[in-house]
Amino acid sequence: MNSDSEQVCPAAIERSPLRATVVGCGTIGAAIGAALASRGLNVTLYDNDPVCREALAGNPPLFAEPDMAQAVLAARTAMRLRVVDHLERQPFPTHYIVCTPTPVTTTGEFDASAIDSAVAAIIDVAQPDDAIFIRSTVPIGTTRRLAARTESRGLDLRLAFTPDRSIGGCTFADQFSVPQLIGGVDGRAAARAVALFAPLGQVIDLGGAEAAEAAKLFANTWRATMFAAANALAMVCETQGLDVHAIFAATGANYPRFSPHRPGPVGGACLPKDVRLLAASTPPEAGALLHGVSQSETQLIALVATALDAHLATRKAPARIAIAGFAFKGQPAVDDARGSAALALAEGLRARWPDAVLVGWDATMSASHIEAAALIPQASLHAAVNGADLAVFGNNHPVLAQTDLDGLALVAAPGALFYDLYGVTVPYRPTLPNGVRHHIFGRGEPGERQR
Repeated sequence: MNSDSEQVCPAAIERSPLRATVVGCGTIGAAIGAALASRGLNVTLYDNDPVCREALAGNPPLFAEPDMAQAVLAARTAMRLRVVDHLERQPFPTHYIVCTPTPVTTTGEFDASAIDSAVAAIIDVAQPDDAIFIRSTVPIGTTRRLAARTESRGLDLRLAFTPDRSIGGCTFADQFSVPQLIGGVDGRAAARAVALFAPLGQVIDLGGAEAAEAAKLFANTWRATMFAAANALAMVCETQGLDVHAIFAATGANYPRFSPHRPGPVGGACLPKDVRLLAASTPPEAGALLHGVSQSETQLIALVATALDAHLATRKAPARIAIAGFAFKGQPAVDDARGSAALALAEGLRARWPDAVLVGWDATMSASHIEAAALIPQASLHAAVNGADLAVFGNNHPVLAQTDLDGLALVAAPGALFYDLYGVTVPYRPTLPNGVRHHIFGRGEPGERQR
């Protein structure tokens, strides 16, 4: 049972009154499909990318989260889950869950092409009383716009917005522990959504599709804003020769009204994008904060790049640059480099220092991923830093926190710079053996204050 042509026993189909077809089966789509199947529903997974379908149908299925892979395998074995290479009309009421990408353009506008294409494909096979649940993050008003499209085709379908609110690295587990928000275009759609997602745990009906769309955008925008605020304060400390970590610790001691996030780039595919999606739903006069949050990451990368360039300007060419950790985050560990600040820095360094040798190592990502990013893969952190003039610690994976900095400094080039974007390489010491400088973002060095 590991190919697009697999067949499902008719008796198995009759076990569950609820059936779902997931359209778009990246991490989010696979997670909700596996979660529903693990609760006894019959689930069909469809993605227009054959590579994705092969990963889903493989033995074992390929996922970074072991519990999700196990759930997919168990559901397939129990004949509650199948992978198909096309959508077709079903002989029973079906719930379509749309989990396609919803990117923004370079100018910050919502690119609706993927979700529009998915809904069009569903309309071609849908029957009256089928349901379409949008799980992809979208601007406010998108679900109702899609409902109007189905009505214009004469189809009586139930549309609702049912956002995913999981975090990378815990996508499958969060399907059960995080309450499911739903918002129907009408009461009948809401009732269908509640019934479908109830087996996973708590379901909260917000009373309308627009409220559910806003809730998802608000959650991610709030989180992105908190990161941006912490990073803004860290950038102040960088330019004033102050230590943001020491200031945060002292100011927050027995003072609950001050509890900022640890500084560091945001990264990932969701938070920066979702801020822009909310901005696309907001009148220009109300979007000043959102635009500032969106620009924060760019400004942070530019500030760090200036410091790295200043160091490299003192080194003999060709410099050796090590990127240690380029998945966009390390806690929870992921093998996803979308929105990686470390890779953004690497691309800039390659453009400004074309003779430099860029090598990479990551605790979770494969050598092929590293090669795809145009870095030379290394077998270990020690090998990556060996002889390096600059080492960028690019995420907060726990293995970096356990690093023997003294040992790494002894194999680096004399006078190298270790630049830590997330403050994971502690304890902080400005100078390490072999004349290596140790810098953590937000710890401005004495004497660097800009007047």
